Amino acid sequence: DGDSDFNDVDDENDDSDDDDVINCLDDDVVSGSAASLSRSSSARNSRRNSASSSGRAAAAASAAAQSLNCLPSQIASLFPGVPPVLNFAGEGEYLESLPSELRRLLKWRLSSITPLVVKRVIGRSGFKISQKSDDWLGYFGKHMKPNGFRTIREYQKVNHFPGSFILGRKDRLWKGLQRMQRLHGRKAFGFAPTTYCLPGDLKEFKAAWDAASVGTAQQQQQRWIIKPPASARGIGIRVVNKWQQIPKKRPVIVQTYLSRPYLINGSKFDLRIYVYVTSFEPLKVYVHEQGLVRFASVQYSQSSKTLGNRFMHLTNYSVNKHSASYTNGNPTGSANSGSKGGGGSADGEGHKWSLQSLWAYLRRCGQSPERVWDSIKDLVAKTMISGESHIAAQVRLLCRRQYCVHELFGLDVLLDDQLQPWLLEVNISPSLHSNSPLDVRVKGAMVTDLMRLAGFQLPTGPPWPDDYSPTEEERAKRVYHTEQKAWQDRLGSLLDCLTPSDIRCLAHSLDEFGRAGGFQRILPVGGDRGLQYLRYMDQPRYSNLLLHCFLTCHGRREGIELVSALWRRGAHLPGGASRSS
Repeated sequence: DGDSDFNDVDDENDDSDDDDVINCLDDDVVSGSAASLSRSSSARNSRRNSASSSGRAAAAASAAAQSLNCLPSQIASLFPGVPPVLNFAGEGEYLESLPSELRRLLKWRLSSITPLVVKRVIGRSGFKISQKSDDWLGYFGKHMKPNGFRTIREYQKVNHFPGSFILGRKDRLWKGLQRMQRLHGRKAFGFAPTTYCLPGDLKEFKAAWDAASVGTAQQQQQRWIIKPPASARGIGIRVVNKWQQIPKKRPVIVQTYLSRPYLINGSKFDLRIYVYVTSFEPLKVYVHEQGLVRFASVQYSQSSKTLGNRFMHLTNYSVNKHSASYTNGNPTGSANSGSKGGGGSADGEGHKWSLQSLWAYLRRCGQSPERVWDSIKDLVAKTMISGESHIAAQVRLLCRRQYCVHELFGLDVLLDDQLQPWLLEVNISPSLHSNSPLDVRVKGAMVTDLMRLAGFQLPTGPPWPDDYSPTEEERAKRVYHTEQKAWQDRLGSLLDCLTPSDIRCLAHSLDEFGRAGGFQRILPVGGDRGLQYLRYMDQPRYSNLLLHCFLTCHGRREGIELVSALWRRGAHLPGGASRSS
């Protein structure tokens, strides 16, 4: 799980491009409105004495916000006694000031790869960058080695899950999806191009190559794309059509090349979809409504003579920015104009658009972006499920608390000529560097929403509500409802008597769902779709079953009223089990 297992940084942009739009922050800006925040060796004592201050400050700040751009510094829970979570300021927004004894706790661990857009959000929100102190709340940087996860304190959050390389490495991602195809069928999990991991799969790949070479001339014009198993920025990627071009000994993956992509202005493009996972147990997955559409800078051709043209066949910014044809302006018309021609407006310019510009374009072409988006969200859910068992086990093994880790993934998706989405890869450190106003707007809004959704809490007051150990009764209920062969038949009775840990899990989730902002929750989900997703999981985890049943039976308002009533009666405390009805 160390850094050598994968390339940690994916970039459609380079670090240097940030300076083209916004200057590097000085210390005063990074430190936020509380520019004179100082370290204190007595911080831990201050936290113990300020438990009530945190709750009072959250309520007071909410009431005091007078301006639309002035927000409370903390977001209060729906349920009394639950510590508030920190708010974060977006572009042009400001936060009410915390009391001084709480402001000194706003420390962020610096990383050499922390993107500027993240620094801007935490700077606006009053955090002080700390390079030496280990008494910090948040970290956004490189993936940690296993021992690093063991050192994370209960109130700290880092932006990677242990074991997430199972999704971030192209070879391991494919092995996981291949396993899911064997278990659940290619119809459900056939959304990635057929892939071979060489040299191990060389014999199997040769058989597939030979089989594809028999038949019509069109069948013989096969195309394959070669990629290193752990790289980004388009490094080492080639499109080939001759057997002698295939590496036989060094590790590579070879995928079926999707040779009939959906084209706009004759050009190929892919989508960068931002996926945020707050927890793998229960599995909580969100996809942001904002994303990027990245175009190749040369119009597409299926001619074998063009296979070496990286500006035609690859959509990576790091590749296409070197093309003489690449522009952030608008070479071919407006994405928001009446024509079907694609390209420029403030929202969709040149060779990079926003996701919303693509949806507008598809509507003008008589297509249904809603259908495409639903298919993409289904692809995202299944991809995360393919890694759920491994990552959840790693979190239990290495982390003191499951909410100490969270992760933003960047999924690259290509639409074929039938507008069917295909998963190309998963990036565990998606680029957040910005080379255009569009990047700044899309990524800035997404990161602000992510920070609010993450649920950072100040280390003050009583223990977190989810930290109690389960009782014998609670353990017995979990065992009963997760028996491999009987869990589906027992779903109907799972909510009959909610245990204290059930109520705390539901309260935590309802609070989290309410902070989603521009993120759309795709897991957990109720109904038939949610039940099918549960069947795809390797084992029925109790918390996943609980949330599925609750969302199936209760809408948000009704669910909040139910849990609030139980909470007021103290049913969330040990020994407080109560019938949900």
